[in-house]
Amino acid sequence: MLGVGSAAQAMINSLKNNSRVKNRTRYFDKKRLNSKLGNSRKNILLDKKASPELLEEIKTQMIAENRKAKIKNWIITLLSITFTILIIIFIYTKYIDDLRKFIG
Repeated sequence: MLGVGSAAQAMINSLKNNSRVKNRTRYFDKKRLNSKLGNSRKNILLDKKASPELLEEIKTQMIAENRKAKIKNWIITLLSITFTILIIIFIYTKYIDDLRKFIG
């Protein structure tokens, strides 16, 4: 009897805690926040437009950053593959005699 009551109480506590989380996150709902703000400073900042020159400059910067990131990733990948192959070759040459004795 005692175990059943504690399991039921644990379930009730869990349901209470879940409802508390919903009440807390409700205040951070974007729709509610936007309706409170209306045409505030946040919405005014989002209405600004960028000049075509600035957009082109941002685009070229992003292309350059992406190119550098790709090169870095390729170098890391190639070094990892090379290092793995070297470890396999080292293990193979060091322990080939032991493997032959074990197999044959």
